[in-house]
Amino acid sequence: EGCYAAVGSIDHSIQLWNLEEADPLEPAQVLGHARKPKAKTKKRRPKMPSGDAKAHDGPVLCLHGSSANPSVLASGSADQTLKVWDVSDGSCVHSFDHHSDKVQCVRWHPTEQAVLLSAAFDHRLGLIDVRQPKQAALAALNGEAECAIWSRHNPYQCFASTDNGAVCCYDVRKVANKAENPILWTLMAHDVACTSLQDAPAKNLLVTAGLDGHAKVWNLTSSPQMVYSKNLQAGPIFTCQSNADMPALMCFGGKCPVMWDLSSEQVLVDAFKLDA
Repeated sequence: EGCYAAVGSIDHSIQLWNLEEADPLEPAQVLGHARKPKAKTKKRRPKMPSGDAKAHDGPVLCLHGSSANPSVLASGSADQTLKVWDVSDGSCVHSFDHHSDKVQCVRWHPTEQAVLLSAAFDHRLGLIDVRQPKQAALAALNGEAECAIWSRHNPYQCFASTDNGAVCCYDVRKVANKAENPILWTLMAHDVACTSLQDAPAKNLLVTAGLDGHAKVWNLTSSPQMVYSKNLQAGPIFTCQSNADMPALMCFGGKCPVMWDLSSEQVLVDAFKLDA
């Protein structure tokens, strides 16, 4: 119970902060043991001490909480693994190693509560049912992963962006069946890394953001078409989020936070029937 924020750390731990506590000095809970970063070695994955076997052995790069069970948290790390945590007792209940480089993205499916989406620097997208941990399905990315999300409006699709600015839409049924080409479409969204993308509450509206400092709005009605591009004046953009209660409001993180009300642009109101 309560309202908590999970923070992945470079010291390999995950901190849980109680947002209802005023000026906390320490996190309410720590998953995994904090440790000093180790010097790089030629070993692919140094073994962890037996008493610390469930902790990540590298910086924690991504986190995602389950919408079906608030005590379940997934994490991805530079140690090339994904882990599933039971926050109620602080234990790691699953660990997956189907990637061969840093895991950049991890997402629970919005309706299938046991299915995890992941993407990594090994140029691969991963799909796994935690009830069948040895049966991960993989699909090729056209670069190092930057962001991966499930489609809000189609449970059988997901989107992934890469460091070359590309965004791809995947049919996850084809990924699971190991089809030769599971990609439905590809667009070159930015000339530099496309660091974030968000499938907005408004149907067929996709927002991308990149290191070029621009946010772009795409119409997915047929093939993706750019409708609007905006320089957010916040330097390189690293994250983008939407709010289900306010479909036209997008939030971005760069050198400063930016909130953009899409309904302030008449061309977007007309294209997506947004409430002005």
